[in-house]
Amino acid sequence: FFTTKSENEGTGLGLSVAFGIVKQHDGWINVSSKKGSGTEFKIYFPAARTSEMDINEGKKHPATEKITGKGEKILVVEDEEIIRSLIDRVLSANGYCVTLSSTIAKAIELFENSQEEYDLVLSDVVLPDGNGIKLVEKIKSIKPDIPVILSSGYSEKQTQGIESIGVNYRFLPKPYKPSQLLEIVYSALKAE
Repeated sequence: FFTTKSENEGTGLGLSVAFGIVKQHDGWINVSSKKGSGTEFKIYFPAARTSEMDINEGKKHPATEKITGKGEKILVVEDEEIIRSLIDRVLSANGYCVTLSSTIAKAIELFENSQEEYDLVLSDVVLPDGNGIKLVEKIKSIKPDIPVILSSGYSEKQTQGIESIGVNYRFLPKPYKPSQLLEIVYSALKAE
């Protein structure tokens, strides 16, 4: 996939990321578009193999217990609404306190107003109002020891410059599974 948009216009890759997530879960997307009416996307996933009752009654997997949060505060910066919402649901359901932002400007405002509250920053690399790497450099100039997770669906070549932000960061390539998100958040906070 590629985009013709400039750096400050967003990636235009929301559908490709959604496609990757759906494909990763053995699903598919049907698209129907009519001029003047709009476009409809239908997303299909395979039926769950286990009932909700079985999930709630069974014992937790040791790895799941290990990666549950304890109220740590995470600033999430993601311009794609679907991904932002998914991150929020996964982290909130697993014991983390999440603050969401879709732009660098809003993220900096949130961080400057309550920097002591945040235990971790999770940011997309390509955002509509700039580069997530620049955001992290700004945040680290305020709170140098904060752990950071950067995420992108772009190749490594397109995310060059990440190493300039220092050693206390991790990279999470898109698309990723909720379990991968939880594991990297847990490990970033544990290393703090």
